Amino acid sequence: MVNRIWQHHFGSGLVKTPSDFGLRSEMPSHPELLDWLARRFVAEGWSVKAMHRLILSSMVYQQAPASVSMTAASPAATLDPENRLLSHAPTHRLSFEQIRDGMLAVSGQLDLSMSVQSAGLLDATNKRRTVYSFVDRQFLPGTFRTFDFANPDLHVAVRHETTVPQQALFYMNGPFAAGCAKALAQRVSERTPKERVQELHQLLYQRKATSLELRIALQFISAAGADSPKPSSVEKSVQWQYGYGEYDEAAGRVKLFTPLPKFTGTSWQGSEVLPGGASGWAMLTADGGHPGNTREFACIRRWIAPRDITVNISGILKHEPEQGDGVRGFIVSSRHGALKQASVYKSQEDMSAEQVVVKAGDTIDFIVDIGGTLSYDQFLWSPVLQSSGARWDAKTDFAGPDPTLLLLTPWEQYAQVLLLSNEFAFAD
Repeated sequence: MVNRIWQHHFGSGLVKTPSDFGLRSEMPSHPELLDWLARRFVAEGWSVKAMHRLILSSMVYQQAPASVSMTAASPAATLDPENRLLSHAPTHRLSFEQIRDGMLAVSGQLDLSMSVQSAGLLDATNKRRTVYSFVDRQFLPGTFRTFDFANPDLHVAVRHETTVPQQALFYMNGPFAAGCAKALAQRVSERTPKERVQELHQLLYQRKATSLELRIALQFISAAGADSPKPSSVEKSVQWQYGYGEYDEAAGRVKLFTPLPKFTGTSWQGSEVLPGGASGWAMLTADGGHPGNTREFACIRRWIAPRDITVNISGILKHEPEQGDGVRGFIVSSRHGALKQASVYKSQEDMSAEQVVVKAGDTIDFIVDIGGTLSYDQFLWSPVLQSSGARWDAKTDFAGPDPTLLLLTPWEQYAQVLLLSNEFAFAD
């Protein structure tokens, strides 16, 4: 056990084969130390926490890394190239779980709540520690495999590290790192440029930026601002948003509209794999969808009025499965309240409303929730709004996120650069 704890902190155990002790295994690099730690472990009541504290407070753990304490010509580099004698602190990369938790922590998003309920690793709403991520042995997410996650079907004593392009692409182009960069930049938004750079370095590296780093950072911010593409000023005809929330029938209003975070190319949904996250089965496609697991998570297709106009609404709400008890549908205006509602089970209902007056920025929500119980609640409904000279068709207008909304500001780009640095990803 103490050998495994040692391996956790130093990257390699005193015995390099932690699951194989005996004549066929490699001899310990420090046999007396291993025995002493084992006796200390037993004497302190088998306390893992006490062993962690002992190792981390030792001088051998607090040594400087090779980049500081030695050169290529030093005797240690020649006599002990693998640092088995621990003449300096080993430099090793943090695991995927540690880096993910670290990014969430420095960006102020880490949820430290403890629960037996697991969550999907790629669920956009999952901000909990990676240890609580759901693992399916039969269908392990590719992201886990990319980052050398131990095969859950095998005994893996040592996790081997690889460096492959997919790892860099996950952090450079993926939504997770971008989201952390946005949140991190927001944490230091109320400061002068120099103060923001210093605060970012303090949050990530527990140190102040050097004068050279400060100068380069300000140059980067200036250059990134000059190169940022300008969003189009052309008014878009498509005004749709996709989310979930609870419909308050008494008030005739949606209590809270929450955007569905994941776009798969054909649907907006709450997580990478359904059901997932708090929204469960909530999902919207071009011509229909599926409500969430309870009425608190009704799926909502929202239309936003681009200007002051009068619109006519048409569409058919359809439920086809023989099983279940159907779904409920509502048309709700932010200005006028409920315009239409219906319950459908193995049937269809005309969902029309005429001469609806809206002002610029008003919303019209097309809401579907479960009829009573969660069972075979998939539905078809692609509403159309028409006004003189304009038409908004939910099916033909269906699209993914606006690319301009995914762009990072110069400060967010700089935050992402710092998150992807070796100083953040390595323990030295």
